[in-house]
Amino acid sequence: MAGYCRTVIVILYSVIYFRAVAENICDEVPPDERYVDGIPAYEQCSASDGSVYSNNGVDTRSTREDGWKRTQWGGGYQCTEYACRYLQFVWGVESVPNGNAGSWCDARIPEGLVKTDVPVHGDVIVFAPGVCGASAETGHVAVVDIVKDSTLTIVEQNRAGRRRCKLSCASCFLHAKANNGIVATAGNLQHRRRRVSRIQVLRVNSGVSVLLPDKTDLDLRIQLYTLHGRLVADLCGHATDGTVRLTPDAAVPRTGVMVLRTEKRILYRGLFTFL
Repeated sequence: MAGYCRTVIVILYSVIYFRAVAENICDEVPPDERYVDGIPAYEQCSASDGSVYSNNGVDTRSTREDGWKRTQWGGGYQCTEYACRYLQFVWGVESVPNGNAGSWCDARIPEGLVKTDVPVHGDVIVFAPGVCGASAETGHVAVVDIVKDSTLTIVEQNRAGRRRCKLSCASCFLHAKANNGIVATAGNLQHRRRRVSRIQVLRVNSGVSVLLPDKTDLDLRIQLYTLHGRLVADLCGHATDGTVRLTPDAAVPRTGVMVLRTEKRILYRGLFTFL
């Protein structure tokens, strides 16, 4: 898995120790409220005026590296960059509509997305130019975190933050076909179209053991987040006979969100609770 996880690894008695390193163009530490499903919205800075690339949805650079995907052609941390990065690394959607943000509802909808008027968590809201604070020239897009009656809580870039807006502000919503609109229930492994067995996350001394179904044997990347979306551990390990044992640098909360992925795709995204 060289180049896939940037970690420092020491192996001792079959326990793997890790040190995760996150990076972004502006060297910012985003607050918890600017995360959706572990993907942060970044502030603009003088260094972020060009292209943006990412390899995991969290780390970003202004130059291309092997295995890094372009999430913005120019303009740095635009609203469209956050929408693109979120959809790509959470839901596997490889592209977003062409054109300014406010025109996305009328553009060709890429594979993996559908247009809808009924939003759920994880959708992208599209604002027409000049509507509800959007730019009068380009419009705006943001990621929907919470839907409550006719009020939405969204996270956005290019004025990076979290705010509420009315459902009526939207021209439309773009919905990832892979998105069921909720965080998966604790302990269930969602594998594309079917639900299989259970995952258990256990505290073992100072480390974490993840028990997978079906005696799985594969290389994994495991990211653990607080319920507010702050990344607390970004770990790589090999599951042998269905078990991977990890020792994070930082304290891991009793309950949070776990993203379990191979090099090419997300296998699971949902809540965990230590038993």
